[in-house]
Order: sequence, then C-alpha cells, then structure tokens
Amino acid sequence: MKVEFMFGLGDVLLDKVSGFKGTVTSVTMYLNGCKQYCLKAKLSKVQITKGEFPEGQFFDEEQLEPAGGKVKTTRSNTGGQKTDTPSSTCHR
Repeated sequence: MKVEFMFGLGDVLLDKVSGFKGTVTSVTMYLNGCKQYCLKAKLSKVQITKGEFPEGQFFDEEQLEPAGGKVKTTRSNTGGQKTDTPSSTCHR
C-alpha cells in the first residue's frame, strides 16, 4: 500500500482554522487514515535569547495550505528522542 501525503518535511504551511504558520517537522499517519503534520513556528530573537522553544503543534492535513517557502535540511537517522508527539487523536 502506497501512502501519499499532500505536503513534505520542511514545507512552510498555514492552518486555515487558527492562522498558525510553521514548518513541517514531522508527519503522523493513524490506522484510520488520518494524517497530521507537526508545525513549528519561526522563533523571534527574544524567544531565542530567553531560551523559549515552544513545542510543535499538530494539525490535520485537510485544514492546511501552503504558505510559501521550504526549509532545506540535511537528513540523517539520528535515532534520538522525539520531543514533539501528537497530543490528541484525529476524528473523521
């Protein structure tokens, strides 16, 4: 079974419901077919100076749209701990 996602890692997206804008850092798919994307907002200099690094927020695929831009990173399997995990279940 091939699974297709509308967006990719590093894409900058906008949540149509809340107006939240962020970069896709992870994607989760549930048994019922729900796909959620973890978005992390760009931090301000003040947040960085204060050491404030908010957790990513999860949104259903259907309520997201491209906001322009893509973050390019080098990918490697670090096997490290994942700090952002979905906090709620998806309902269809």
